[in-house]
Amino acid sequence: MDEILKGYELALTRRSLEKQSIRKYLRIIKNMLSKNIDIDEFSLQDYKETMLFSLSPITYNNRATIINNFLKHLGKNLRLSLIKVQRRTSLDNLPTDTDIKKLE
Repeated sequence: MDEILKGYELALTRRSLEKQSIRKYLRIIKNMLSKNIDIDEFSLQDYKETMLFSLSPITYNNRATIINNFLKHLGKNLRLSLIKVQRRTSLDNLPTDTDIKKLE
């Protein structure tokens, strides 16, 4: 598995990612592999459920994106689906008339 990780690290370096980003990608992949996750549809689905239980949606999406990148590097036709995260619109943060009066 070390050879695969070294090849993945080289591929990330060729994409001109920052060293800190490469370390993050490798840390997440090593963490997944340390849990003896087989790279098949069923094991990845179980791992996804574990991550969804313990991580925030934004953190899950970040890790799923990195894992999907690794799966693509391996030539696997598998991917973890991302979850939709509702973001507040900028109009929700407009000052009220009361707020404006306080500033005057």
